[in-house]
Amino acid sequence: MVKSINFDWRFKDDFKETYLEKTPLDALKIDIPHSIKVLPSNYFNEKDFEKVTTYFKTFDLEDYENKSVILRFEAFMVKAKIYLNSIFLGEFVSGFRPVEIEIKDYLKEKNNRLVVVLDSSELEDVPPFGYTIDYLTFGGIYREVSLLVRSINHIDKVLVHAYKDGKVNVTSLVAGERKNIRYEVYFNDELVTSSSEDEFNIDSPMVWDINSPNLYTLKAILNDGEDTYVTRFGCRDFKFTNKGFFLNGRRVKLVGLNRHQSYPYIGFAAPKSLQEDDANLLKKECGVNIVRTSHYMQSEHFLSRCDELGLLVINEIPGWQFISKEKEWRENFYKNVKSMVEEEYNHPSLIGHGVRIDESQDDHELYLNANKIAHEIDRYRPTLGVRNFKNSELLEDIYAYNDFICKDLTKGLDNPKTIKKGDAPYLVTEYLGHMEPTKSFDSEAQRVFHALRHAKVIDDNYKYDELCGAIGWCFFDYYTHKDFGSGDRICYHGVFDMGRNPKLASYIYKSQQDEEDVLEVLSSLTQGDRPQAFYHEIYVATNLDYVDLYKNETFIKRYYPSRDEFKYMPHPPILINDLIGESFLEPKVKSLKDRKRFASLLSYVAINGLLELKTKHYVTMGYLMLKYKLKYPDLVDIFNRYVSCWGKQTIIYTFKGYKNDKLVKEVKRGPSLKQELRVNLSKDYLETKDTYDALRISVALVNEYDMVLPYASSIVDVEVEGPIELLSPKSESLKGGQLSIYIRSTAKKGEAKVKITCHGLSKEIKIISK
Repeated sequence: MVKSINFDWRFKDDFKETYLEKTPLDALKIDIPHSIKVLPSNYFNEKDFEKVTTYFKTFDLEDYENKSVILRFEAFMVKAKIYLNSIFLGEFVSGFRPVEIEIKDYLKEKNNRLVVVLDSSELEDVPPFGYTIDYLTFGGIYREVSLLVRSINHIDKVLVHAYKDGKVNVTSLVAGERKNIRYEVYFNDELVTSSSEDEFNIDSPMVWDINSPNLYTLKAILNDGEDTYVTRFGCRDFKFTNKGFFLNGRRVKLVGLNRHQSYPYIGFAAPKSLQEDDANLLKKECGVNIVRTSHYMQSEHFLSRCDELGLLVINEIPGWQFISKEKEWRENFYKNVKSMVEEEYNHPSLIGHGVRIDESQDDHELYLNANKIAHEIDRYRPTLGVRNFKNSELLEDIYAYNDFICKDLTKGLDNPKTIKKGDAPYLVTEYLGHMEPTKSFDSEAQRVFHALRHAKVIDDNYKYDELCGAIGWCFFDYYTHKDFGSGDRICYHGVFDMGRNPKLASYIYKSQQDEEDVLEVLSSLTQGDRPQAFYHEIYVATNLDYVDLYKNETFIKRYYPSRDEFKYMPHPPILINDLIGESFLEPKVKSLKDRKRFASLLSYVAINGLLELKTKHYVTMGYLMLKYKLKYPDLVDIFNRYVSCWGKQTIIYTFKGYKNDKLVKEVKRGPSLKQELRVNLSKDYLETKDTYDALRISVALVNEYDMVLPYASSIVDVEVEGPIELLSPKSESLKGGQLSIYIRSTAKKGEAKVKITCHGLSKEIKIISK
């Protein structure tokens, strides 16, 4: 039996000896997951997290005689002294790994009093600490807490590995006496096979794959029903080779992003549904096929959702660049490796163990032992080690490298042949990020350049067949220390902002998949937003076959993916470099050839500006002026009508996207004359179970063409009514025209309302709390 104890805790943001005997009356009532401090969206002092705080919980537990009772913390940050009924149970290190404590000898049926004295300081003997790191770890009991009530003889853990052909290998770790054990395998709640052996077969298995993530449920039954352990697994084959990555026998190019587990305002303290929301966004809104859990072990809820979606995972132990020679630090490092491999073993989405401190120097002894620990527990998965310099000692199975060579659009990744790795498989685990920090409210030119650099790296990823894949830095912007980021304690390295709202770069990733039609114009087509008030080059992120461009109702030109610039990626962006095309219809210019000359000249000016005209353009202009007796005022008039389009005329550009010669999507761009509030929910209900539930509301100020207005910074006011609470502020400004609001459930159920007001506009949303 698993009994969750996540509700009705008390919290004090300090510690006094008297707390061990009596809970102070002014202790705050809180629920788990919990962060010791709510953050602003930027500008704060990270030292506020480095303190000792106290948690209190009173609980009852009946029928525990002759049972094992384990108190399990999924994770707290970072070290805790734990007391039960005034008895000191010990000091425990968590950080990112779970902690389990046998407590049956200290229990009573009623009013058990649990006290957790939590030190959230960046302790030098605990990885990732010891020097400094480019991310925050916050503080608090930030993952769930439960009581595991089991027979004295019970199954601690079941490790399952299953192949594509249906062969299943099981390792059961049993506490106490093992007389017999039986395994039952279910698919969609139907029994498909059972066995008393640790190796057995599933006939005609349903294979787990990125496009068909079929999951089986395994029940391990100990001693004829004395204890039962339930887990999920998938049947699949995978292999990293020096000729690429193969899944179920076919080569798959790995295209992914790195993920931190932090959220606006609440830090790490996010319940199940928000963890799942991240996996949904990566798979469905980014279209990637792999995520790296940088730089530490992440929530089981996130990994389980990756299993369900078919999103591949590379995990990683806690750390960043620094290695300590101190014994206690290294022992904690080894414990992290062991915990990570054991805890995450059964996830079919997991295809490699990251057992080297990210971007650290070589340490033969440390990494030799790390690989040994990982392989002794899991002989099926390869290990990898992430470095940021070439030609380091390779002790892992995969050579993983952070390739930051991309500085412009000429080169995305280094040629794998420049890496001296022998015959080992090669994987790029980070790129861009700090090389091109981009805010959602930066200039359009910067945001487009950011997107195109991601496109260039993706293109080079596909260019090299021997490269298994490349995982970009990173999914979303994140909190960091004073030494890093943009001075406001934020690293703007993401293709989404911290609230999980998309930047332009995200559409480059989304357009590489084929499950959903994508047509995103990476420009507002506002001349004044660009240097010299000219459009410059316009790109469209799309997976469609071609795009037809119209100016008002007049057809301009048909455009195809820019294969000259992006030769290898599945769906290159489309370059729009002609805004005149067939729209030039001056009655004076009779010759079709001359019309094309005029259109080409005007289009060049529209894209590049007057200052970029070359000698050949002046020659063409002089020829046309002489032939058609045009004077300077005539040229100005033509320029104003076809290029600047100033005055009473409103120009609307329409992009029509086609697949298999069928119109499937349409996007418009024009002056923003109206504003609307666009509101999207990660889900429309809250369901309280083992702990509170939460959801994300994405708010955007858009124009009449549903384009986010990136320079809008209006205040968003939020009012809630009913059985819900805000996890985010009641008032906050838009950033890049967007903002995310976080809502949680309470103990009550029923209908709730959220009223959102911004820029003189209002939206009211109904949410059902179950």
